[in-house]
Amino acid sequence: MYKTKTYDELTFADDYLFCRIMQDETICKGLIKTLLGIDADRIEYLNQQQTISPDYDAHGIRMDVFVKGTNEIYDLEMQTRHFDELPKRARYYQSLVDLDTLDRNQDYRQLKESFIIFICTADPFGFSLPCYTVEQVCKEEPKASEKINDKTHKIYYNATSWQKSENAEIRGFLKYLTTQSADTDFTKALQSAVHKSRKNELWRKQFMTLQEMLNDVKADGIAIGEERGRIETARNLLYKGMDFEFVHDVTGLSIEAIQEIADETETEKQPS
Repeated sequence: MYKTKTYDELTFADDYLFCRIMQDETICKGLIKTLLGIDADRIEYLNQQQTISPDYDAHGIRMDVFVKGTNEIYDLEMQTRHFDELPKRARYYQSLVDLDTLDRNQDYRQLKESFIIFICTADPFGFSLPCYTVEQVCKEEPKASEKINDKTHKIYYNATSWQKSENAEIRGFLKYLTTQSADTDFTKALQSAVHKSRKNELWRKQFMTLQEMLNDVKADGIAIGEERGRIETARNLLYKGMDFEFVHDVTGLSIEAIQEIADETETEKQPS
């Protein structure tokens, strides 16, 4: 059974701290540079743990870190469990990213190059590779692949095989995830950010509140991803005094929807 960690036990590989620390633009750009070798000239955060859905009834997704550069889109996911579903998840993520980022009147040629990246703490496919890169190719004629290339990349990093990476920066990052040993400039910056987070009382309070709420929802047998679960979690977080932005981060509900829930909650508090 998965053991719930305390706030002081969290590392950069834990989803909560990963999402919080990646809101630092320097860290975010540093990770993109480390993993892809790309100097992101501009970072536009769409939303922390953004929920994207093509319509009200469709299956939405919650992304850990979803950012736009000038010419690229990056979705960075920290993955510690449930590796068997990753290829299908990556496929679905890619489709919704394209729908969400292409305006109605834009030409398909204006779709940005995209990188769906899963940073895995275990080997997702069992071949002991430090990295699995999936791109569109032509089976019949490899030379045609360049013309067919749709500029989408699905990349899966395997931290447990860090020693096999030929890239020193990637090797240092994957090693840090596995051993907590920082020996590159970037991982030292990460380590400093993690240590600094220990003193962030707001993050600590939000994490503890989040754990309480998620435990309550799970105890009630409601899936967090279900609409009812998200609304119930939002209502409980608001009762705890959490701000709208934090409730949005956790549930993926829009600020407008959260305002409606807050209004209902306030009405319920009023004496009859």
